[in-house]
Amino acid sequence: MRRLLAFGFVLAALPAFAQAPTVTVSGDGAATVVSVGTQGPAGGSVSTTATIEYVTSDGVVAAVFPLKALTESTATPVVLVGVAAGASCSGVFEYTVSAADAIPDRQSRHGAFNFTIVNKAGTESCTIGAATESADDSVFASSNGGTLTYGITCDTTPTNGAYFSFNAVSSLVQTSLNIKPRINLDPSAAGVCTAVAQ
Repeated sequence: MRRLLAFGFVLAALPAFAQAPTVTVSGDGAATVVSVGTQGPAGGSVSTTATIEYVTSDGVVAAVFPLKALTESTATPVVLVGVAAGASCSGVFEYTVSAADAIPDRQSRHGAFNFTIVNKAGTESCTIGAATESADDSVFASSNGGTLTYGITCDTTPTNGAYFSFNAVSSLVQTSLNIKPRINLDPSAAGVCTAVAQ
């Protein structure tokens, strides 16, 4: 078995991977991999399209999703959070939005927001803690002094779920505009909430 070191904690009992997944942990650092996308762990590789899910020792269900391309000035669904009828789901949505051009200049903004979704007989209500990059306590770096902004929405159009969508705009003439999302679901969400990359 491969052992991963994250923030000074050793994570044991993770399956062996040809390329170890990056796992960021909360709580005291203990984690168990629940599933790894569609690629098997034994002797196989984990592609950049794999979703890594794990449960920390304090019960937080976390998922690290693959890199997702965004379309500039278009609200792009990134993650679908499913919520069973009669249930609620809360957690933290964390992400890095990045842009690059041909020069290559690069921009990166890392942020997070709290969210809660309730589902009353198939009608969902969603509240997010931030609707823009100026409200999510994000940090920003740019190699050219440009700008990278985004709007965030929670769309309850899906049945028994809600999309988190990002509408990003970069000052670069982009060759890439991406988001790398991660979600931490409250322990009470076990069995009633799911998170799926879009």
